[in-house]
Amino acid sequence: VCPDAQQWQIIRELNLLDVEEDVLWRPFDTLSNGEQTKVLLAALFLNEGHFLLIDEPTNHLDKESREQVKEYLNTKKGFILVSHDRDLLDACIDHVLVLNRCTIEVQSGNFSSWWENKEKKDAFSQAENEKHKKEIRKLNEAAARARDWADKNATSRPCGFLAVSAGSCASAKKLCSCNPFY
Repeated sequence: VCPDAQQWQIIRELNLLDVEEDVLWRPFDTLSNGEQTKVLLAALFLNEGHFLLIDEPTNHLDKESREQVKEYLNTKKGFILVSHDRDLLDACIDHVLVLNRCTIEVQSGNFSSWWENKEKKDAFSQAENEKHKKEIRKLNEAAARARDWADKNATSRPCGFLAVSAGSCASAKKLCSCNPFY
């Protein structure tokens, strides 16, 4: 994983993760899940100058190992951490990168601060949506009242005349659907 690393560098990283150096001489598949995770993390951070993507580093770890990984990652910089472990995220990150359907959002802070802001935005959006729904209901009700009024007045209006003034002469025009010349 890191051919340029010196043995002392590997041992230093393993010590930071509270892993005995004898794991270096044991077959990888004989290591526990926790030991495997810690060895892989140590190896990743030996590659200086790389920006790492770390996916779910606390999966399959006991509480003590989670704390060790959290403390270890808290001392490191330059990585993207994907995790469902909110405690780990709060302790180890200083920015949140959110990939939405159409946008990418970056916010300074830890997971909890991002979550609080997200809940506020969601509540505001929900309130705005409710306001719009209420306004739509009012407009639909007003449209229905106007339609009912127009229907009622169109069927109950008797044939009649409308006087129109055009200068000095007055003309009359019959307004009725029964007038074929209208």
